[in-house]
Amino acid sequence: MKHKCDETIIIIGAGIAGLAAGCYAQMNGYRTQIFEMHDRPGGLCTAWQRQGFIFDGCIHYLFGSARGQPFYQLWEELGVAGQQQFVHHDELLRVSKPDGKTLIVYSNPDRLEQHLKEISPIDRRLISDLCTGIRTFTRFDLSLLQQQPKALMQLGDWGKLARKMLPFICPLVRWGNLSAAEFAERFQDHQAIGVRLYNNETCDADRIISACDGHNTLFGLLDRQYVPREIQRYYDGHLPIHSQLQVSLGVNRDLSNEPHWTTHLLNEPVVIAGEKRYEIGVKHYCFDPSLAPPGKSVLMVVLTTNYDYWQRIYGRSIYDAEEIQESQIIIDLLDRFYPGIKNDIEFVDVATPLTYERYTGNWQGSSCGWLLTKQTLPLSIKGLPKTLPKLRNFYAIGQWVEPGGSVPVVAMSGRNIIQQICREDKQTFRSITPEK
Repeated sequence: MKHKCDETIIIIGAGIAGLAAGCYAQMNGYRTQIFEMHDRPGGLCTAWQRQGFIFDGCIHYLFGSARGQPFYQLWEELGVAGQQQFVHHDELLRVSKPDGKTLIVYSNPDRLEQHLKEISPIDRRLISDLCTGIRTFTRFDLSLLQQQPKALMQLGDWGKLARKMLPFICPLVRWGNLSAAEFAERFQDHQAIGVRLYNNETCDADRIISACDGHNTLFGLLDRQYVPREIQRYYDGHLPIHSQLQVSLGVNRDLSNEPHWTTHLLNEPVVIAGEKRYEIGVKHYCFDPSLAPPGKSVLMVVLTTNYDYWQRIYGRSIYDAEEIQESQIIIDLLDRFYPGIKNDIEFVDVATPLTYERYTGNWQGSSCGWLLTKQTLPLSIKGLPKTLPKLRNFYAIGQWVEPGGSVPVVAMSGRNIIQQICREDKQTFRSITPEK
C-alpha cells in the first residue's frame, strides 16, 4: 500500500473548486497537478480589463467575509481572510418605482423593519413576521450544509443536520502545479488512471478529480460510458439553468454617491433577448476604486436569459447585431435613471451565455449550474453524487454537483472531496491556516 505522500491526484479544472481541492490535497500530503484548458486559473471567478475599466464577471456577494460567520474558517484556511479587504454594505439593494418611491433592503434587519413599517404601516404585523424570520435565519449556519461530505454522513449525522435546520425551514493558486492544457480522460479496467492531452502526452495519477463542467465531464470526457440514469436525467433539460446576459459599461462619471445596487421597476415592460422585462437591476462598483480610473465608474446590468435564444443565432451576423441592439435598449433605460449617462459611456462590453461557454467551458454558459428554485432546493441540500458507481478513483466537485453553486459552496466542495479521500485512505484530514 502506498504511503499518502506517494499518492498522486490530478485535478481537471483550475476554478475555485479545483484550486481549493489542490490546496487541501497538499495540506494532507498528496502530490497534485491541476490541468486547465484556459491560460489562467479562476474559472468562472474572473474579470476582464477593457480600456482602463475592469469588469467583474463573478462575485456579487460572498458568504463568510466576517469573522464568526459561516465559511469564514474556509477562507482562513485558503489564505483569503485577513489578506483581502472585504466591503460590507449597509444596503443590500434598493427597489425604485417610476414615481420615485424607493424601498431599501437594509443589511440590518432592525433597520429594515423600521423602514418597511414607515412605507406601509398597515402591514406592520406582516413586516414583523418577515423580519423575525430574517433574524431567525441569520442564526442558521449555512456552512452546516457543506461542512461534512454527504458520502461520509451517517443516519445520525443527517438527523443532527435536520434538527439544526428545523427552526429555519418554516421562516424560510496557493498549492499545486498549474498546467494549461486541453485533455481527454484515460481509463483502464473501469478505473481512472490519468489524463491524455490533445498532443497525446499522458499523465497518470492514483486519483482523478473533475472540477470542470459537469456536462462535458459526463458526456464528453467520459463519453457517456459511466453515467447512471439518476444523474443523466438532471441534464435532460427539465431543470432551469443559470444562464445570463451581462452588459458592462465604462462611464466617464463618478457614481460613488449613488446607491450601489438598484432594481428599477418599469412603467411598461421592454423586450430584451426575446423576453419581457418588468425590471432592470443596475450595479456600480465605485466601492472598489481599482476597477475604474479616477472620476470614472463601472456600471453593470445582469439579466437571466435563455441559452437557446443566443445559440440559434451564434456564428451569424445577426448575433453581433443582437448584442448591439440589446445593449442599446439597456443604455436607453439607464439614461432615464442617470440622465445624460448615454453621453458619458466610453466602453460597452456584452457577455452572453455563449461568451461564458466559450471562455469557461460551462454547459449553456451557466454561471452557477442550475438555478436555485423550489424544485432544486432539496437537491442543493442533498447534492449530486460525487463518484460514479462503475468508475473507480474518479470524483466530481463544483457547481454541477452542488446545485445553486456560489464561490464558498464550490470551495467547500473541494475541501470535502479531500476529506472523503482521506477517509478512504484511513488518514486523519487536517487543514492548515497559513501564517499572516
